[in-house]
Amino acid sequence: MATKLKVTLVKSLIGQVKKNKLQIAALGLRKMQQSVLLPDTPDIRGKIHRAKHMLSVETVEVADEKKPVAKKAAKPEVTPTEEKPKTRSKKKTESETNEE
Repeated sequence: MATKLKVTLVKSLIGQVKKNKLQIAALGLRKMQQSVLLPDTPDIRGKIHRAKHMLSVETVEVADEKKPVAKKAAKPEVTPTEEKPKTRSKKKTESETNEE
């Protein structure tokens, strides 16, 4: 089980210090009442601490998700194709017409 933080923006960014606005944007929050799940790491906790008066934080236990491995599709066998004769006729040069 991995620990994640559910962070919700509960106070408007209007009139706030620019540093706080940037920290909120770095957390991935843009609108009021928007929530994001973030990993519980020291750098995320530091960003939350900077703007804690505007945020609501909850700890959530999440089951470890294994990323599905993309399987490569088998390439279909390529059968050799016969070359088609060119349908476009060449103009005969003067030397070819004299030979006939």
